[in-house]
Amino acid sequence: MKKPTHKHKFSTNTRGQVGIGTLIVFIAMVLVASMAAGVLINTAGLLQSQAEATGQESASQVVDRVGVISASGTTVFGNEDIMSEIDNGAEIDDFFDGEKIGDVDSPEDAIYKIELTVKKGPGSNPIDLSDMTIEIANAGEVNILTYVEPVEDGGAYNLIPEDADNFFLVDNIRGSADQSLTDSADRSKIVILLGSPTNRDVAYTEIDDEEVSSHDNSGHSTPSVAQEGEDLEIILSPGQGSRTPVRLRVPQSISGDSVVRL
Repeated sequence: MKKPTHKHKFSTNTRGQVGIGTLIVFIAMVLVASMAAGVLINTAGLLQSQAEATGQESASQVVDRVGVISASGTTVFGNEDIMSEIDNGAEIDDFFDGEKIGDVDSPEDAIYKIELTVKKGPGSNPIDLSDMTIEIANAGEVNILTYVEPVEDGGAYNLIPEDADNFFLVDNIRGSADQSLTDSADRSKIVILLGSPTNRDVAYTEIDDEEVSSHDNSGHSTPSVAQEGEDLEIILSPGQGSRTPVRLRVPQSISGDSVVRL
């Protein structure tokens, strides 16, 4: 049998086209991989930033707190204005809401003002006391207090704002004068008035060297006065940070004392 004599000829004209197609596919794969890598890098950066922010916030929640250095209570007996009026025939319920003084018969037996000397806790960031809330439990009731700033009225006393109920005041002792604790050496005094003060003609406390009175004779709703042997539970909650619980006890006998340690 005779073998075929023709030969198959293979065209080489498409070799360049195949090479270019492969190069295009390779470049496309590189671009896709680069884009994917960019997305991953951006996502990783975002997650890292979020993690850092969350970590800082969590640390603030743990570290940022108010430290209580001391606590004292002022009796009605320790208020010269009120006692002068009582000596002239006034009654204790001329200065406080009768429902908030309970069965107190003598002004010597009632604490109408609590003062907490505070600082910022170790390692804490600056704390704005005006953003803080205070929960106080006494006389079978619980009240949430918020900060108010006394207002000038042109009279003998600065006044508690007219619409203020369940409030506390801040007296700056040492450091910044804007109700903030920014340095470990800063000291402020938190002032809590009890008994719903009702009389505009007497000073109930002193804030930043200015005497402060009730806005009018209708009174401001506040927690009840604290009596002998009574326990008070207070929780200080800054705008951001951890809460500080404080447990206070009024001495069994406060008669005749102007100020007592709690």
